[in-house]
Amino acid sequence: MQAVDRAYRIGQMKTVQVHRILVQETVEDRIMELQRQKKSLVESALDEGAMKSVGRLDEKQLAFLFGV
Repeated sequence: MQAVDRAYRIGQMKTVQVHRILVQETVEDRIMELQRQKKSLVESALDEGAMKSVGRLDEKQLAFLFGV
C-alpha cells in the first residue's frame, strides 16, 4: 500500500496504474490475507476493546503467517 501512495505524489497530473504481483503460499500472500482480515475487523469494530487488538497478531495469525 505504501508503494501505491508513493505513486500518487502531490501535484501528480498523469494517470497512475498500479500492478500488484503476488505469489501464492508465500509470506507476502499471507501478509495480504492478514491485512484483509484486519481491514474487516476495523470496519466492523464497534468498541474500543476491539480496536486495541487490531495492531497485534495472535498465535493463530502468527502460525498462519509463517505457514506453521
